[in-house]
Amino acid sequence: MLLITCTENSGAGRKLKLEGQLRQPWLDELHNACGAGGTPTSGLSFDLAALTFIDTASVQWLNALIRQGATITGCSRFVAEMLKIRQA
Repeated sequence: MLLITCTENSGAGRKLKLEGQLRQPWLDELHNACGAGGTPTSGLSFDLAALTFIDTASVQWLNALIRQGATITGCSRFVAEMLKIRQA
């Protein structure tokens, strides 16, 4: 199961908090949540702190968004390793 919570960052873009497991069947729903309001990719921020699992298709999708300017504000060691994100 995946819970998506969207918040607007007062003109700075859209923040999406993802909780649970991100799997391919939910990518269409997440894509719709990202595109609502015409937010450009560079205005997207993902809080992945409560994401417990991510599959290969979802890794590829998120990495494509990161290359286009989306940012990650938090994630577990597992998710960071899957996305190849350096943690401090």
